[in-house]
Amino acid sequence: MQDEIIRIAFGVDASYVPHVAATIASLATASPRARLHFTMLHSGVAADDHRRVGLCAPRAGFDWIEIDDPALLSLGTLGHISAATTYRLALPRVVPPEVCRVLYLDSDMVVVRDISELWRTDLGGHPVAAVLDPGVDAAAFAARWGLPPERPAYFNAGVFLLDLAAIRADGLFDAALEFLAANQSVLPFRDQDALNYALWQRWLQLDPIWNMQRTMAIVGMNCGPDQTNIHRRPGIVHFTTEHKPWLPDTYTPYAWLYWRSLMRTPFREQVETTYGVDRGAQLRMLARYARRWPFLKR
Repeated sequence: MQDEIIRIAFGVDASYVPHVAATIASLATASPRARLHFTMLHSGVAADDHRRVGLCAPRAGFDWIEIDDPALLSLGTLGHISAATTYRLALPRVVPPEVCRVLYLDSDMVVVRDISELWRTDLGGHPVAAVLDPGVDAAAFAARWGLPPERPAYFNAGVFLLDLAAIRADGLFDAALEFLAANQSVLPFRDQDALNYALWQRWLQLDPIWNMQRTMAIVGMNCGPDQTNIHRRPGIVHFTTEHKPWLPDTYTPYAWLYWRSLMRTPFREQVETTYGVDRGAQLRMLARYARRWPFLKR
């Protein structure tokens, strides 16, 4: 399986180009022997930025696919949730039909472990695999939308391993888009809510190290059957909520990992200037990270 192409998809707009570049640089560093291919679902990203992002993983392949679906483009941004996250709903239609497996990642992440570990997950007949979202009351979600109440579980869609053949066969993303269009004004997490509705009780729960979110790292919430998982070194760090590592006056435990990856891109100075995060602030992030990292189990 070493020669298998690992296909990873992102949804991105112009404002998130530097951040997805950091994610891609971290992937290339953590998985040096993997054959990576990136599907970039985008709107309004300039050709020169295509080139600069490509420099972050020079051995990888890239397909830049501009989203022109009015149903997706009309959704807009909600708070800190970019409209570009909804572009993942187009994957079953825009990815070639012979491609059956894709890993979708949000653009506010850093990959720490070899992504091949996650890619080779046995889905066991499930159309998707994801990590439980500790910030959402799954029982309340089920009650709100009339879903089966047994064993309620709600996933975070930032890390999303997809069996596209199964998704296409059952029209699951079409159902999610239809639900989103009908209810978007009352869905706090937009297409993530819609995907949970369409995939209720049909998804495989991943080890939480593959989507380590801020609350999990700080509070130590139980995010799976094995509570000790959250104390292991993460495979993917996800900078959820409004606490982004490129913003001043906020805190997330693994912020330094973002800046370390950003240094491997052409965008470091752009991010420093845009958000006013100087080198001193970055050194303070490094100090916090250095204090925390040695205590995490492998």
